[in-house]
Amino acid sequence: MVSGETANISSIAEFKWYEWVMFRDTSISFPDSKMVLGRDLGPALDIGPAMTRKVIKRNGEIVFQSTVRSLTPDEMADPVRAKEREEFCETLNAALGEPLTEDDLSSDPDYETPELDSYEDETNGKVPFVPDIDGADADTYDQYVGAYVELPTGDKMQTRKVISRKRGADGDIKGVANTNPILDLRTYEVEFPDGEVTEYIDFPDKKGSRSETRLHRS
Repeated sequence: MVSGETANISSIAEFKWYEWVMFRDTSISFPDSKMVLGRDLGPALDIGPAMTRKVIKRNGEIVFQSTVRSLTPDEMADPVRAKEREEFCETLNAALGEPLTEDDLSSDPDYETPELDSYEDETNGKVPFVPDIDGADADTYDQYVGAYVELPTGDKMQTRKVISRKRGADGDIKGVANTNPILDLRTYEVEFPDGEVTEYIDFPDKKGSRSETRLHRS
């Protein structure tokens, strides 16, 4: 069972990139409205509340604001508001300079996206198959593989990693899974800290309980 909380993506889903917004500018004095026009530059990570935004003002200054909203459809259609947005862009371009063009970037060696070789796993030509857990075959999917388990070493218990199911000379997996723990004789390969790989077989306790299962040397 997977436990935890559903991720909240509101900070990246609420606004579009460079969207027109109204934000609360505390530098403005009464009686002028403190809600002014700006453009959203995305979430402000690790600054203020979760919904704090980076907003660029018409003078090119970037501020961090948590009181931000999108423009309403009526505001977007209002000719007066449209004129205000046009003047905003003109003032911002004057403050930052004209935007770069493709010609400006053509001499930059990092402008073109490099072509890289595709990454391939070291599978020796075999593609591993891991079925969905809900419809898994117990002989091809195993909950112990990749897990760290407590194993006896002398008179101590030490942590080892289960790296795979053990296969015989014919390539078949050794041991068959069974819902009855007494009949479950799956065999594993377990890796020690020094790199040694040893064969282990899973035996349940005397009561057949898997809650106290340990992998023991075969």
